Amino acid sequence: MDMNEVTNMANGLISFAKNTQEKISDSEQVSSEVMDINTHVSKLTKELIEMMQSTIEMSSSNRETSKMVREAANKIDAASDTLIEDLNKFAL
Repeated sequence: MDMNEVTNMANGLISFAKNTQEKISDSEQVSSEVMDINTHVSKLTKELIEMMQSTIEMSSSNRETSKMVREAANKIDAASDTLIEDLNKFAL
């Protein structure tokens, strides 16, 4: 191997090293962007889960309220029937 071959091989290695360094730098940038996106998605997912939990709690509360309204309506209906019977006693 003569000096020119060694020089050419050394220049080739230097070029390869620079190219590799650029690719690593690009990979680091992409990795950073992916981490930012993952963080954002995680935050949105957490918010969505919290909203869904709130919706479930409201639904449960609405069921209880609906049950109470039905019970009150039944009591009013029964009282109304009793009142109508009492008023009919005074009918002419």
